[in-house]
Amino acid sequence: VGEPELLVEPMVPQLVRNKPGTVVLGLRDSQSGAFTDATITVNGQQFLSRNGHVSVTLTPVDAVQTLDVVIDQPGYQFVRKQIRLPVSTTWAGHPFGVDANQELAAWRRKIMSQLP
Repeated sequence: VGEPELLVEPMVPQLVRNKPGTVVLGLRDSQSGAFTDATITVNGQQFLSRNGHVSVTLTPVDAVQTLDVVIDQPGYQFVRKQIRLPVSTTWAGHPFGVDANQELAAWRRKIMSQLP
């Protein structure tokens, strides 16, 4: 009690089902907002953050990946939380040069041809 809290936030992971991926967690001091180094346990595996960031490699198998996070760092409040991350079945977006919707692509070309 009276100690600052460490905030743990995922940094926009793009996880795909059944494919290895990396989740980067940012650790911030709740009072200053500065990235802070700490020892963190994620899904039972211990990590030491570097410049306030931890990279966790995993292979999600469900539509939602749950990370069980525990931080017991001197000078900060004890943290135990679950972080739920969405997992897609395919990569978001399309490769360059490929348009998923041909009708939309045709309208886009027509509009672009009308612009000065």
